[in-house]
Amino acid sequence: MRSVAEAVEQFCQFKEAGFRGVMMPGDVVDRVCDLLARPADLRAMGETLSKVYASHVGAADRMAADALDVAARATTTAAAV
Repeated sequence: MRSVAEAVEQFCQFKEAGFRGVMMPGDVVDRVCDLLARPADLRAMGETLSKVYASHVGAADRMAADALDVAARATTTAAAV
């Protein structure tokens, strides 16, 4: 955003698109600083998230392999045409 008018215009566009809220970079910084000031809560959150995502270990690798497979097949098909 280069001006207040541009910011207002963008917020109106977000609202018209159906977004309920907008997170600005400063909001993220505030939340991170708040969480870093509470190491026990941060540790508990990490432990909870580790349990939540434990069954998904390797998911990113599987998705990447699938994407590369699709790309390879598309390239082979395009070359054959």
